[in-house]
Amino acid sequence: MNDISILGTNVNSYTKQQHKQNRSANFNDIFNQKTKEKVSEPSQEPAKFTYTTSSQNSLISLNFNDLQAYGYTVDKAGFMGADFNKAAGLPQDFKIHKSTLDAMIKFNTQEYNKVTYFFTKGKGNPAPNMFEKIDIANTIKQYYNIFSQVTAGVVNDGKEYYSSADLAQLPRGYMSKDGLSDHDKYMLKPSDKGEATNWLTDRNNEKVLNLLRTDDDVNRIYDMYKELSPSVIIDYKILDMQQMMDEEYTGGDTMFNSFKPDMSVYKNENGYTKGQLFVAFLKSEGGEILDGGTTKIKEQYIEEGYNSLYLTYDSMKETARPMGTYFDLISGKISTYDVMMQIIKNLKYTLEHIIDPSDMLLQEFADAKDKDIMAQSSILSAKLREFDNETNILKA
Repeated sequence: MNDISILGTNVNSYTKQQHKQNRSANFNDIFNQKTKEKVSEPSQEPAKFTYTTSSQNSLISLNFNDLQAYGYTVDKAGFMGADFNKAAGLPQDFKIHKSTLDAMIKFNTQEYNKVTYFFTKGKGNPAPNMFEKIDIANTIKQYYNIFSQVTAGVVNDGKEYYSSADLAQLPRGYMSKDGLSDHDKYMLKPSDKGEATNWLTDRNNEKVLNLLRTDDDVNRIYDMYKELSPSVIIDYKILDMQQMMDEEYTGGDTMFNSFKPDMSVYKNENGYTKGQLFVAFLKSEGGEILDGGTTKIKEQYIEEGYNSLYLTYDSMKETARPMGTYFDLISGKISTYDVMMQIIKNLKYTLEHIIDPSDMLLQEFADAKDKDIMAQSSILSAKLREFDNETNILKA
């Protein structure tokens, strides 16, 4: 039986309390199984707390009677304490509710999202837990780093509450560099099995470079995505913070479950809080656990993840493999001419081997692209430059 650990941070002490019968309604049966705890020996530094359990269900909600969860303090209203804020890189006046972390853990250990489905192949209900350890503070820290970049100029330290008018000033989406998933990184440059990581997305160094401020910006990048995919990876995120405030609205990919934190705990009469805005951002991002800190996937799933990536890449026609990213194209690392050549080759292969020859619409589309590649690549370059000049936060 595999143990599952959620690593917390340094705490001065931890006292075991018996679980009481009046805990959350959905989790009455979760804690019936015996749990075990490991506490490091005291030293001059605060002891490091690790919660270890042989039951994946116990990861859902750790309702400590001494107001601690995940190794951090929790106030009487259920909001995480200053020690968690420090570990997660949050401002000290920031309020994130414990139930949000519970929902994120449950979403990633018992439900299917894009990441967990990829690793577990949809085996089991509930989804099998693929994590050996989850560093929840590190994941929150990564998301907050992106959130603070996206909301800069609207959300600031000097303002406690925000209105719907404030939300309307937030961008409709964004594009960032150095935040690709390991899946996309592998498609760009396959690695040996010995170089395998957790196969999660590491967003520690992600830098937001483009803000999609209007619906027109969103439509333009979507059109470029359709035109250039799969030869170029265009990784853009759409945000709708107002909708995400709705308790029932989840958004996301309907093929999988959606991250559904309890938004009611953040409601108040004065407006939206920074914590509430951040959780709406988490919903929009999908709520997946990120690679970093002490987060670790069980070895069997690392193996399965690598095998899936290898088979996916190996089965792809060479012309269908990505040449680079949007930022490679903008910087000139790859040329629009070479991209257009690859797109045409891929279209021709599709026509010859996959699509019914009677599909004249696709044939005409391929013929049109083949007529004057140089002219088309020049038009594409101009469109890209115009879009980047208008949306790049360093140029605008």
